[in-house]
This record gives sequence, C-alpha cells and structure tokens, in this order.
Amino acid sequence: MAQQPEYLIEYLSLDPDARMARVTARGFGTDPAVEVVVQSYLALD
Repeated sequence: MAQQPEYLIEYLSLDPDARMARVTARGFGTDPAVEVVVQSYLALD
C-alpha cells in the first residue's frame, strides 16, 4: 500500500438519550492515485 490507513471517530451528542458516533475511514492502494473513503454511523447503547 502507498500509505497507512487513517480513521476518525466523532462522538455526536444530538440528544442526551441517543448517543451516536460517526466513523470515517480512508484506505489507500498500491497505486498512490487509489483512495477509498467509507463513513458509517453507530448507535452507542
């Protein structure tokens, strides 16, 4: 791979009773021009 993967976790406090987190991950291929970004939301109980 051209670069190590990266990630970011953001805790969202939209409502005190509904805790959520947004996870964004970025990966790279063997070619420096190849990049993938995935974002997901998680409910934290």
